[in-house]
Amino acid sequence: MKSTTRRKADPVSFRLSSVLDAKLSKLSEAHGMSPGELAAQLVAAALRDEHHLEVVHLLESLQARLADQVNALREDVALTLEMSLLNFSSSKVTPEAVREFVSARMRRRITQVPS
Repeated sequence: MKSTTRRKADPVSFRLSSVLDAKLSKLSEAHGMSPGELAAQLVAAALRDEHHLEVVHLLESLQARLADQVNALREDVALTLEMSLLNFSSSKVTPEAVREFVSARMRRRITQVPS
């Protein structure tokens, strides 16, 4: 008969910010366990929840695509505003001044859409 012995997993350690550490301590006390026990349960639950991880990845991907679309829209609006200002402004306004004005207000790139 073959013996099946399981090797113990290597210990895992990490640091939390003081805010998260305080929250972990408060939660673990409320659940009657040590902070280490609660941290282990939370990490294990998160790793077992593959669907949640897929959803998080999908949301991050959608957020990046949305940021790209918002940036493209901002560029289109900026170009339209530039053309309008150049067509309807006095001859004293230079194209460079219009571009600078519009760029300062409209051509800021966003990397993340605010939640």
